[in-house]
Amino acid sequence: MRNHKIISFILIWIPWMILLRDLLSRLVSTRSENKIMKHRNQNFLWRALQESKYSSSQQRLNLFTLSATTNKCNVGKGLRRIEDVILPNCRQQHADDRKIPKLFHQTSRSRCLTPLFYNLSSRWQESLTQDYCFFFHDENAFMKLLKKDWKEFKLLRQVFKCAEEATAAVAADLWRYLILWEYGGIYADLDSAPNSNFHPSVLDGHQAFFVVDKHDMMSEYFIAVSPKHPIIYYTLHHALQNILTVRDTGAAFPGRTTGPHSLLAGFRSFRNDVGDTVGLAAERPIKSGIYRGRKNWTVTIMGSPENVNEFVFQQKVTDQEKRKNYATMGMKFYLDDLAPTNRSCLKLTHQGL
Repeated sequence: MRNHKIISFILIWIPWMILLRDLLSRLVSTRSENKIMKHRNQNFLWRALQESKYSSSQQRLNLFTLSATTNKCNVGKGLRRIEDVILPNCRQQHADDRKIPKLFHQTSRSRCLTPLFYNLSSRWQESLTQDYCFFFHDENAFMKLLKKDWKEFKLLRQVFKCAEEATAAVAADLWRYLILWEYGGIYADLDSAPNSNFHPSVLDGHQAFFVVDKHDMMSEYFIAVSPKHPIIYYTLHHALQNILTVRDTGAAFPGRTTGPHSLLAGFRSFRNDVGDTVGLAAERPIKSGIYRGRKNWTVTIMGSPENVNEFVFQQKVTDQEKRKNYATMGMKFYLDDLAPTNRSCLKLTHQGL
């Protein structure tokens, strides 16, 4: 009788145990496949990054010629023309190393600025001492860089029309990544300014330097980086992919499409290279520190959201002042530049095929 019960128990439960074993095996296999696929995708980006360092070097636009590609501007209406500062050492700033070159980049529709923005830009020139070369890129130089045949960023050509339909801030984000990828140096927004605590020596020994902004994100309004840095490569790829998937080209919000959220995604990819995980924006993952990626590339982040202006003033101009000054310079504040098209980027790019 007892043997009969044992046999019945075995006959009932063995199939269930086999089924449970198969389910657990499939679960483990799926997780392993996902991990392998994620690893492969990350390695694909890394391999493409290594190849890109050599594919574009022979096609580099001359920075001095690029910046000199200027449109005429009317210095009337109280506007002042900002000029480049070219020093003898400027032409020696393109060595293929990981130092942040002493180049400073800003951009606007033209070189003619209102006194407010002219003074803010001049403060950067004064703060960076006599060692830095200052390049101001107007609309002509801006578009020339964007329209270059970027073999390492092939998606740019596909989504370019989408970026043109979006607010100008979207194209400006793409431009800043490109100028820093190609030449390196410092980029600063037109409405930012150095604080008294900022001195260019703070960048010495670093390969990429950011401050923490008021939203616990990495500063997109101030970036100092060496040429061909992986974080810029990753960030630009994330930005281009985000543009491709926007549902309305004219209503794409730059902060989430190409701005700080793309920069955070680039940082996450940079850290994934060495097996570290960085949280999402809602988790406020950005902290002060020096972070390493593959092949000893580094990213330095300094500051805190509680003292956001410790090194660089994130915004020295109110939104109302921006609207007024931008109008004088023939520009629009980015929130006023959002104009829904009811057309996705995929639809727009498909129409062009």
